[in-house]
Amino acid sequence: MMIHFLALVGKIPPLNSLCNTEEIQTLDIIPQYLPLPGLEENKSKEVGYLFALFLEYYGSVFNYKDSVVCTSNMDLQKTTMNWDKGPNVTMRPPFFEFCIKDPYGLDNVARNLNHDATLYVQDSHQLALQALLKDFNDPLFAFSNLIQYPPKPRRVTQSLAERGIHSDVLPTDQLEARHVLKKMQFHDRKRSMESFGLRTMMNKENQNAASRVTKNVLGWIKSDEPSH
Repeated sequence: MMIHFLALVGKIPPLNSLCNTEEIQTLDIIPQYLPLPGLEENKSKEVGYLFALFLEYYGSVFNYKDSVVCTSNMDLQKTTMNWDKGPNVTMRPPFFEFCIKDPYGLDNVARNLNHDATLYVQDSHQLALQALLKDFNDPLFAFSNLIQYPPKPRRVTQSLAERGIHSDVLPTDQLEARHVLKKMQFHDRKRSMESFGLRTMMNKENQNAASRVTKNVLGWIKSDEPSH
């Protein structure tokens, strides 16, 4: 979504087919943050402006009904990809309410987002922009507050039956209960993974700190050795 937007406003060129054939690059397990060196003040202002424009684009401008988010063709339409399908009456993926073309293939990577989920994505960008503009006079606070406490639209909750999901084995109430249990298990695993990631980062920082201290101590010992 970001590449599509930046290419659309002319900040980067659209990705060509040659780029799409390159091997996918994955991040390190513990990626290192590298700040932009020597970022000029006017460039910093431009980044802030583009961020607000990005939120406005996907909140109010992008045509979710007909257009496709694409990294190589900014004007790609659903009709071209044969994704201009009517409402999904089966209530099961693939959906084509929100379409993002896979840069490395011909799939819709947003195929799991139904109509309500697509509205949630759009509303999230709108609320984020409103929150950003609310504290416009203090952009640092506004951005920090947005990252830590992002505004979330109200989710439309539907039962499995309302979503057209049934079971030939389990009664409706048992199917709903199992679904709720799986959601709880998923969120528990997510919290565990996030906690593990935080501990890993802390351990890495502690290891780096211990390594620096050890090197300093060895340096002091070496410098204190009597010369012969």
